[in-house]
Amino acid sequence: MSEHKKIVNNFIHLLKTSPSLFSQEDRDELSELIDKTPDDIKSLSNVICEWLEKHPDVDNALVELEKTTDFRFLVITHKIPDYQTDKQTLKNALHEGKDNTSNDNQNTEKDEG
Repeated sequence: MSEHKKIVNNFIHLLKTSPSLFSQEDRDELSELIDKTPDDIKSLSNVICEWLEKHPDVDNALVELEKTTDFRFLVITHKIPDYQTDKQTLKNALHEGKDNTSNDNQNTEKDEG
């Protein structure tokens, strides 16, 4: 897997598995950036990397995720699925995470009430 594809794939996985890392503002910003980006792996990878530079908490989570799946660190705790790495999959992951975050907030409100 190329480095660009790995970045996009791992970012999709993070969106799907850790939706609470992304605020609604983050999701809106990412959605807008993805819409403006050509649907090729290098462009998508570059826009994700640029966004991560401004969001160190998400970048750190991505680095930790990569450590759990990288042979260089000799720690393989889980395998990340091989996602389709295109604009539509990124957009879908953004929306799926939004739905999960909304459900978590609703459940928290019910628990508190």
